[in-house]
Amino acid sequence: MKEQRKYLRIPLRLEVQWNGSEDPTPDVTTDVSVGGCYVESLNRVSVGQVLNLNLRLPFSETLPVRCEVRYYQPTIGFGLQFLGLSNFQRAALEGLIAFWGNRKTLAHAA
Repeated sequence: MKEQRKYLRIPLRLEVQWNGSEDPTPDVTTDVSVGGCYVESLNRVSVGQVLNLNLRLPFSETLPVRCEVRYYQPTIGFGLQFLGLSNFQRAALEGLIAFWGNRKTLAHAA
């Protein structure tokens, strides 16, 4: 299967909460990019479903984003594409990815 992602994804575990989540316990991302993320979750979603997602950033800040479910793996999780990011949301994601991507690169070099 050919890779369809336009943006670099980095492994990053962030707590997320979203509308429609049946479990009050936050789900967790496994990777994040400017274009989307993958969420580990036991909750059910449907491909094409639009979610309001809150990403818990380091230092307890949250970043709300709208996203669409692109694929779903029952009892494992789902892939999301971010929709209509504002300049602020895009800059926050780019900064997060640059910071954590550089940390992981430096850790492997040590």
